[in-house]
Amino acid sequence: MIQSSHELPGTFEYNDSNLVLLGLIAELHGKQDLYTLYKTTFLDPLDISAVFLSTDTTPTNTARPYDDLSNYGGGFGNLIDAAPYTFDYYITGQGRIRWACCGLISTPENIVRWAYELYSSSGQAISGLSRSILLDSLSDDPVLFQGSKQHYGYFMAKRTFSLPGSIEVNAYGHPGGGGGYSSLLRYSPQLDLSVSVLANSPLKFQGACGEYGPRSCIAVAILGAYAD
Repeated sequence: MIQSSHELPGTFEYNDSNLVLLGLIAELHGKQDLYTLYKTTFLDPLDISAVFLSTDTTPTNTARPYDDLSNYGGGFGNLIDAAPYTFDYYITGQGRIRWACCGLISTPENIVRWAYELYSSSGQAISGLSRSILLDSLSDDPVLFQGSKQHYGYFMAKRTFSLPGSIEVNAYGHPGGGGGYSSLLRYSPQLDLSVSVLANSPLKFQGACGEYGPRSCIAVAILGAYAD
């Protein structure tokens, strides 16, 4: 008898490989490559600019990743300077691995627009019905994800932030990172405000915000300023 490697129902196990399968399905039925589908369906109609690692030339001013260099002699620094390969080679490899999951490169201005268009009731990225299905996918109980307890759904999370003045706001979005980069995307329906934080470092250290790491610390400061 072969023992199944699947998790029991109700068990949280983060895995983004199913997005690769969805990407293949989208290309098969859409009869276009995934970047073209993204561009014609979302990016162009929403006036959002982004490049796709697997098909586009990486901008020359793309921030280099800074990470733990234990594999290259130790310390912390520029991963590309320490590694025995060029930045183009590194980015191509990342694009081939993460092409359907996390392969878009953009700016906070574009990403924050995407968060608003996706999660806000006034957003134009998806229909109201699709948005309801997306938000309803959140788990009833919080799970430990990216170092904090969050309600997790279909590649999105909801977290409650405590702002100055004893104000609490819920925010939808997703923290993420890998390969020397990290990001945070949050939209607060109470404030009708979206926040995007991008860094060319994993930012794994704990910041000066107590329970919040550096990315959430920045987001809380922005949300708090608008709440005031």
